[in-house]
Amino acid sequence: MKKIVFGVVSCVSLLGVAFPASAQVPQPTGNWVSVTKGDDNSLFQLDRGITRKGPAVGFWMQNWKPDGTRHAWYVVAHCQNKLYQNVKTLRLNTSGQVVASSDIKSNITQARYGYSMMTVIDTACGNVASDPNAAIVQTQLEMLQRARETNAEMINNAFNAAVEMFK
Repeated sequence: MKKIVFGVVSCVSLLGVAFPASAQVPQPTGNWVSVTKGDDNSLFQLDRGITRKGPAVGFWMQNWKPDGTRHAWYVVAHCQNKLYQNVKTLRLNTSGQVVASSDIKSNITQARYGYSMMTVIDTACGNVASDPNAAIVQTQLEMLQRARETNAEMINNAFNAAVEMFK
């Protein structure tokens, strides 16, 4: 497993690199966490959020290629310290409309080829939100508070598992 480097950076830039202006997918708000991925130096951007119901942490993840283009957009859900348990995905188009829903692992190959995806929590952490945007609490204050309360080792493990999963 490759070493992962992460830290809080702003929503405007990641490690000094501005977000591509052409990005169509709605961006979540809050503190971003950068993760170095693989040998091509592409980056995952992660944003910690909270589901509307239940004890869960949502990781917004967007992968940028070295040339600055967006590779894919994901949300990885961590629920009750069991990564990917009772999790479903909603695949979104660039307008934010849901175009498919399935178990997360069946969509990994598709996601690697540029589908926009969003993960919401199934019944173990509360009802699946009918509005995908409502599944994540949007305010910075609540995300920051959750980040303070979240165990650092758990986050490290989740990041490692997420990066390995999307290789």
